[in-house]
Amino acid sequence: MSPLYPAESRRLRGLSCRLAAMPRHEYPDLEEPPEVAVAFETVVPWHLWGVGELEGFHRTSQGYERFLASSGAFAALGHHEEIEDWQCDIRHIAGLASARSYGSLRHIATLDEMAELVASDLAAPISEAQLRKLLKAHRRGPSGHDCPAWHFFRHLWDERLFLYDHGDGRHFLAARYIAGQLGLPVPLRARLHVYGISSEAVCRLRRSYEMFVLSKQAMAREDFLEEMRRREATYLWHPMPEAYQDNYGVFLPRSEPRSMEVAAALHEAGVFDLGLHLKRLATMSGRLERPSCRPLSSTACAKYRVEP
Repeated sequence: MSPLYPAESRRLRGLSCRLAAMPRHEYPDLEEPPEVAVAFETVVPWHLWGVGELEGFHRTSQGYERFLASSGAFAALGHHEEIEDWQCDIRHIAGLASARSYGSLRHIATLDEMAELVASDLAAPISEAQLRKLLKAHRRGPSGHDCPAWHFFRHLWDERLFLYDHGDGRHFLAARYIAGQLGLPVPLRARLHVYGISSEAVCRLRRSYEMFVLSKQAMAREDFLEEMRRREATYLWHPMPEAYQDNYGVFLPRSEPRSMEVAAALHEAGVFDLGLHLKRLATMSGRLERPSCRPLSSTACAKYRVEP
C-alpha cells in the first residue's frame, strides 16, 4: 500500500469518524439474532446471493466510470444437495414451506403454537388413536387421493428443518402436536434439499476482496461518494439478501492500493466485516455437511411410519 500524505490520512480518519457516527439503522449488524418463526421466508437465502453481476466504479482512461463485473467465486457461493429417501422424526420439523396459505407466519414462533391456533379441533383427544387417524388423513390428503411427494428443506447456516407439503397442513400440525405431547417418535421419509455455503468460494472471495456491509443511506452519503471519487478507488457492490434489504455488500479489491486505504477506514469505523461473516457461515455449512437426526426405534418405525 502506498504511503498516505497527512492531508489524505486526515480525510480517511474523518471518513472513519463519520461512518462510526452513523445512526444505528444506517449501520447494519448481521450478527443480531435472526428472526425466529415457522415461516420459510425467515431463512436468509444466502445460497442465492451470488446470482447476478457486481456493479461498481473504477478508474479508466476516460475517468472514474461505472462498470459491471462477474466473479466466479461469487457465483459459486451457494451449493445444493439432494438426499433421497431421508428420514426424520416429525417432532424435528421446525417450520413450513407449504403450498397451503395461512397468511403471514412471521408472528408464529413454533409449530406447536401454530397447531393451537389453526388445528386445535384436530389436536384432541391427545391419544395414539387420534395420532394414527391424523397421519392416515394427512397421507391421503383432503381429496382422498394420495398426496404428491413431500420435500424437506434445510439451510446449513440456519439449521431449522422445514417441510413442504401439498396436503392438508392442519392434519400434519395436529399430528406433530400430539406426537410431541405423547413423546412418540413418528418417522417421516422424503427427499431432503440441503443448501450450504461453499468454503472454497468464500476463501476465493476473501483473497480477492475486503468485504463490508453498508446501508443504502450510507452509500448515498455525499462524503462517502466524494471520498471514493476523489481517490478514484475501485469498489463494487451487490444488494444484500432480502432479509437485509436496503443494505449492500461492498467489495474492495485487495489488488488496488486506493481501495485498501478505504478498507482500512471502514475497519477503523467498525463497519460490519462481511468477509468474516461469510467465513462463519461457510464453517457452519462444513460442520453440518450431512444432516441427520436421532435414531428411531424399529418398533416406532413399524408402528407409525409415514411416507409420501
